[in-house]
Amino acid sequence: MKEKMFNLIEIEINHGCNLSCSYCPNSSYERIEQGEMKTELFELLMQQLKDLDYQGLVSFHFYNEPLLCSKLDLFVKLLKEYIPKARLQIYSNGLFLNYERTMELIEKGVDYFCITKHEKMKENYVFDQTMKKLSDENKKKVIYNSYTQIELNNRGGLLSHLENRTKKNYSKFPCMIAQVFTVVTVKGNVLPCYEDFNQTETMGNIQQMHIRDIWKQERYQKFRKELKKARENSSSSLCQNCDNFTVVSNEW
Repeated sequence: MKEKMFNLIEIEINHGCNLSCSYCPNSSYERIEQGEMKTELFELLMQQLKDLDYQGLVSFHFYNEPLLCSKLDLFVKLLKEYIPKARLQIYSNGLFLNYERTMELIEKGVDYFCITKHEKMKENYVFDQTMKKLSDENKKKVIYNSYTQIELNNRGGLLSHLENRTKKNYSKFPCMIAQVFTVVTVKGNVLPCYEDFNQTETMGNIQQMHIRDIWKQERYQKFRKELKKARENSSSSLCQNCDNFTVVSNEW
């Protein structure tokens, strides 16, 4: 049987974020890779995804705020040219998404927005006003939550103050995130999970190997196979210490 490829990919087009939330590693640690993704590297990734006839979900996100990226519009344009059947989702804190900018990005090809109203936001929060102006049709393209609605986790063991004490047996359960998900960092490194802030499980780099071959290599397959049984089977301390209970659908 042909092994299924990932159908969700996070691309870290820039490293910076304009917030430092207590439930995010950015509040306690510094990203290993910094700056913006080079255009040539982004196009290399797009070509590799085109080779796969990629039609899944893409987000320009890792631990960054993509609206800070000076090349965001260019990257949206290139993605739509290379892999037009893919769906593009923007994760954002909404502070730079006034109505005009939101509509501009929709017109350029952004399919969905996932907006979180984070802690310490002021009363005149920008995206509150944007939501009021959006048409009913465009509101369907937005997932809009307060941080209080999100089930927080310890981010692969980095944030011990967020340990979920009610799920003591999480290690007995499988984790499906790595079965359908992958991350490409600013410098082109491939990670198996969005909880890997410190890049402890880097599987390869798209500048040295096609992302298809990185996904299929023995180490990456072993990583996924272990997690499919139970977290406690994983040889990775990242997974052993993680309390993320996200349920990932193969239909995403």
